[in-house]
Amino acid sequence: MSKGKKIIMSIAAVMLLIITVGLLWWFFPYFHSVSGTDEETGFNYLITKDTAVLTKYVGEETVVYVPERLKGRKTKVGWRCFAGTNIEEVYVPDTVEVSSEAFVYCKSLKKFTGSSNKVIFNSMFFDDDNLEEVIFVKKIEEIELGAFAHCTSLQEVDFLDEVRYLGSGAFRETGIEQLPEMEKLEHAGNLVFYKTPWEENQEGDFVIIGTSLQLYSGSEKTVYIPEGVTEVCSAFAYNEENKRSIQVNEIYIPDTVESLNYRAFANQENVIVYIPDSVTEVVYRDNDKEVKMEGNVKIITTSGSYAEEYAQKYGIEYEIVDGWD
Repeated sequence: MSKGKKIIMSIAAVMLLIITVGLLWWFFPYFHSVSGTDEETGFNYLITKDTAVLTKYVGEETVVYVPERLKGRKTKVGWRCFAGTNIEEVYVPDTVEVSSEAFVYCKSLKKFTGSSNKVIFNSMFFDDDNLEEVIFVKKIEEIELGAFAHCTSLQEVDFLDEVRYLGSGAFRETGIEQLPEMEKLEHAGNLVFYKTPWEENQEGDFVIIGTSLQLYSGSEKTVYIPEGVTEVCSAFAYNEENKRSIQVNEIYIPDTVESLNYRAFANQENVIVYIPDSVTEVVYRDNDKEVKMEGNVKIITTSGSYAEEYAQKYGIEYEIVDGWD
């Protein structure tokens, strides 16, 4: 074999080795996850298949730009990635999803921009009490349990126009003063805007978001819930520390109501509730399972209704009537 052929074969072998190593590097995460730290961006990561999940920010920068790709993979901000860090601003590409609790307890965080999220997951910004500005580039459709709870500096939310679902306590104890129209809202859980300037400034006996009754703040002992309400959250839950809650005697539910939260009458001592056959569920928090309602309740309903079956199932005092005005 000539010297030239040997050189060509050696070069080909080296190239083959490089290609083989490269292919092994690329495809290895499809069979086994690969973890590490990227010193340049300051993220710990876990590569699985074609995604690099950013598991923890360990960098020292307070203004953070989340990478769109890492190690040749698209990125995703993982669960609790920034939890408890001293970051002040975060910029996320519009192709990158942010997971639940990603920014929980970020006490210095003031500004968040970006992400591909259409859903703001559970407790994503929980207890970030310096958070002032939140900008999403996608239309937000759902905001889950406690997503912004205790963000006391957050006063404006201009991303609610397309929201269909608001989880319990989503904006509890924030600084929100005004809300946009939420014409597409289908469900709102308990205490969504509890202890906010917006709720405290609401006038009248009923605080309603969309068609969800959030709070009864009247003084009448016999209460007629307005027509048009479709779900009753913890509106009558009594708390002696809350000056806006009272003990009531009777509650008349209109036939537009389909759902009752299990804490709708929590801590009521002796209340009679008139439940029509339009009601088809008593749920725990955000429509995930049926449980026994709290409070000392007597149910008045019609024969064959869900309320009759529910009362029998959970041993709740009830009475069957032909109807009521």
